[in-house]
Amino acid sequence: MGAQQYLFLVDGQYVGGVDSLLYPTDLQPGTYAWAVNVANRGGVVQTRPGKRRLISFCGRKGQGVYWARTMDDRNYLLVAIDGQIYWSVFPFKTWDQLPNVTFRPDVDWIWFCNTIQATYYDASNNLVILPDPRNVVIMQDGFSKPCYWQLDDFSSGIIDQAYVGDHGVPMPIGTAMIWQDNRVWLVLTAPHSDLVVASDLLFGASFQENTYLAEQSGFRFPRAVENLIPAPVQGVLVATNSSLHTLQSFIQDRPQWQQTPNFQADVSLEVGIIGPWGWTYLHGMLWLFTARGVISYDRALTQNLSTLILTADGEMQRSKFLMNANVSRLCIGKWENILMVSVPASSIDNRHTWIMDGGVAEKLNNQAGICWVGIWTGTYPIQYSSPIIGGTQHNYELSYSSGFLAMNAGESPSPQIETDLPLQANIHLWENYIPNQLDDVETEVNCSFETRAFLLQTDDYYRFVFAEIMVVCLKGTVPVQVYITGLAGNYQLLFSTTLRADIGPFGHPVNGTLYYVSKNGTTQLENFRRQCRHMRTQEWVVNENATDGAACTEIQRMDGVDKAFQLMIQWQGRMGIRMIKFFYDRQLQAGQGSCAVDESDTQKICLEAPNQ
Repeated sequence: MGAQQYLFLVDGQYVGGVDSLLYPTDLQPGTYAWAVNVANRGGVVQTRPGKRRLISFCGRKGQGVYWARTMDDRNYLLVAIDGQIYWSVFPFKTWDQLPNVTFRPDVDWIWFCNTIQATYYDASNNLVILPDPRNVVIMQDGFSKPCYWQLDDFSSGIIDQAYVGDHGVPMPIGTAMIWQDNRVWLVLTAPHSDLVVASDLLFGASFQENTYLAEQSGFRFPRAVENLIPAPVQGVLVATNSSLHTLQSFIQDRPQWQQTPNFQADVSLEVGIIGPWGWTYLHGMLWLFTARGVISYDRALTQNLSTLILTADGEMQRSKFLMNANVSRLCIGKWENILMVSVPASSIDNRHTWIMDGGVAEKLNNQAGICWVGIWTGTYPIQYSSPIIGGTQHNYELSYSSGFLAMNAGESPSPQIETDLPLQANIHLWENYIPNQLDDVETEVNCSFETRAFLLQTDDYYRFVFAEIMVVCLKGTVPVQVYITGLAGNYQLLFSTTLRADIGPFGHPVNGTLYYVSKNGTTQLENFRRQCRHMRTQEWVVNENATDGAACTEIQRMDGVDKAFQLMIQWQGRMGIRMIKFFYDRQLQAGQGSCAVDESDTQKICLEAPNQ
C-alpha cells in the first residue's frame, strides 16, 4: 500500500516546552511529555550546550562555590571542599589553598560574603577612615570561628580580637551573611538561628555597635533563618522555611532604626525557602523553592489577594514525585534567560536539574513566553555561581561526579582525611554553556525526547504505521534509537541507526573533497555546516507472540493498535528535532457495545521473558 494513502499528523515548533503533569493525550501541539539533556531554542529540541571541567578536587563533601569581584574589577572564585578553601583568579586555571583558614569538614554549607572595609578603630576607640578601602571576603560554617581573606594583600586568618583591634568586637559565629547597604547582616548559629545581627558601618568584621529594635540583641524572626536575600527598594529579605520578612537596611543611621515604622516587617507568613541555596534572581524576578515547589516572588506576594498561590513547576511532576524527603541541599542557578533548579530526584544528591527557559523564541515580538525545557543529568550540582566578567555572563557549577569521572582518582591539594576509604577526585568545578563544538576529547551527551501522545480527534482506534523525523543541527557521528508505545504497553524499539556529518577537512583530510557547488560557481564545504536528515522509521511489524509488550494484556488488542501512540527518540551526540510526521491507518470498530470482562480472577501482569 502506498504511503500516500495513509493519514498523518504533524507535530513541531516545540515552543510550549515539556509538560509531565497532564496526561500525554491532553498535551497541546508544540509541547512534549519529557526531555533529558536537551535545549529548546527556536522551537527545535536539540542537544544541550557542553560543559568544560576546570578542576577536580579530592574530597568527600563539597560545601560551596563563591564569586568575589573587587572594586578594581578583579574576579575570583572560591571553592570549599572538606573544610578547606581554594581560590583562583579569572580565567581560573591555577588554584591555591587559603592558609590559616580551616572549617569543619562535615558541614553541608560554608558561607561567603564579599565586603568593603573603609573604617577601623584606633587605640583610643575612635572610628578612623581608611585612606584606601579594601575588599575582605568573610567566611563562616556555623560552628568554627569566622575567617577572612583580604584581596589587597591576600592575607587570611581567623577574625579575632587582634583583627578588629583592642576596642572592636569580633564577628560572632553564624551562618548566612549578606553585604547590604555598607553592613554585614548575619544569621547567628543555633540555638539563636532565628536572630539576625548587623555589623558596624563599613567594617563587616566588627560588631561593636549594638543598637537594635526595642533594646533587643538582634532582629528576631518566627523560626530559624535559612538565608538572607538582597531586595531592591525593600532592603534585606529574610527567608525562613515558611515565611519572608524585610529589614530596611538602606537606613544608614543606626539610631534611627528604633524610630522607623516597619523597619522589620512581614512579607509573607506562608511562603519561604526550604534550602539555603534555593533562590536566585532572573532578570529582576526572584525565584524561590518553597515547601510546595518553585514560586516566583510576584506569586508569593498574592497571598492576601487570592485563595491560591500557584507553583510554577507543575510541568516537572515526573521528577518532582521522585524527590528525596530531605531537599534542603537543592540549589538554583541561572544563565541568560535560563533558570536551573537542581533537586535530589531518586537520590540524596541533586540528580536532576530542571531547566526553565525564557528565550525559547527570543525575538522582539516573542509570543512564546517562558517554559520548562526538561531535565539535565550527568552531574550532581552542589551550588552555582553566575558572574558577569568582561561583559560576558558565565555559569560555574560545583558538583559531585557521576559516570566514569566518579571512578577516577586524581590529584588535588585537598588533604587526606583519616578513613579506610581512599579519596578520589569526585568533586568537580564545571563551566556550563560552552558553545557546541566537537573534537576528539568531547564526551557525547546522551539525550532523550518523548513526544505527546498522537491521537485522533474522534478518539478512535488506529494502527501506527511509521513516522518521519525531521532531524536538524546534525554534527559528528550520532547513534539514534527510536521507540514506540501506545497508551497501553511498554516502549518497544522501532529501529536504531547511526547518522554522520563529518567534522571539518582539517581534522579529517580524507573528507576535504566533500563540497557543494552553488549556482554562481563558488563552493561551500559540506562539513562546515550542520546538516539535516528526513529520517523515516520502518513500518511497525506487530508480533502477536511478543513477550515484551503489554498492550494485548491490558486492552485485549494487538500491539500497534491503540487510541494514541508516543514516540521516544534517544541519541548520543549533537543533533536536534524540528518536526515529526506521524503516519497511521484508521481501524474499523464493531458497531455494538459489549460488557466489560470481569478481571477479578485474572492476573494482568506482564512477566519479563527469562534470559536465553
